[in-house]
Amino acid sequence: MKALSFYSVGVWSIQTVTGTTYLLDLDNMLAVRRSDLSASDDCNLRPDGAPISLIRLQHCEMGDPMVLLHDLQVPEVNFTAQISSTVLRIEWIDAQFEELK
Repeated sequence: MKALSFYSVGVWSIQTVTGTTYLLDLDNMLAVRRSDLSASDDCNLRPDGAPISLIRLQHCEMGDPMVLLHDLQVPEVNFTAQISSTVLRIEWIDAQFEELK
């Protein structure tokens, strides 16, 4: 797969150039970020592995950064945008999201 859109469904694994993997459950609008522990990441904004509500998959195409809009349950904040590093691989996962976290 070369790209996902707002209309995509299912559970997907997105890998980026930094070694980070994002699991996206587009049926239940959830996202989990898993970073490569060997990569240096000095700025952790939220714990890896914690599912967060996904409002919209704004952009996900190989060769570009992925853009996700999240609902972090912050009063008076409609959404938070998350921009990944460049997407290397997009794969459909034949499994339930709960099994993958």
